[in-house]
Amino acid sequence: MADDFRDELPNPLSLKAEDPHTYLELTKMREAAEAVHGKETIERVSREYRQMRAELQKRPLDPSRKEDLQEQTRRLEQKYGYEVLAGAPRITGGDHPVHDWDAQLEDAPENGS
Repeated sequence: MADDFRDELPNPLSLKAEDPHTYLELTKMREAAEAVHGKETIERVSREYRQMRAELQKRPLDPSRKEDLQEQTRRLEQKYGYEVLAGAPRITGGDHPVHDWDAQLEDAPENGS
């Protein structure tokens, strides 16, 4: 099944932000997602995901909008993987860094170039 492209990839929970090897693994994950879903789709969905995450960090945010955005980001994470969308490993222990999603939007190419 196409959505199981991550089955052959490393367990995301084993990825450590401080390990340089992690970013090679993230590249493999991204390339696998692009092979299944298409590069343009992954770029578009990643950009949309970052925009939603940036909006979630803004205050105040209407509670119904917040719930809607949280549900949308959860669905995208389940389909494509957090690591593919964020370009970084998910931190699952210790002090959680706060991602600056607005900065990621500024750094990301607009049209996939």
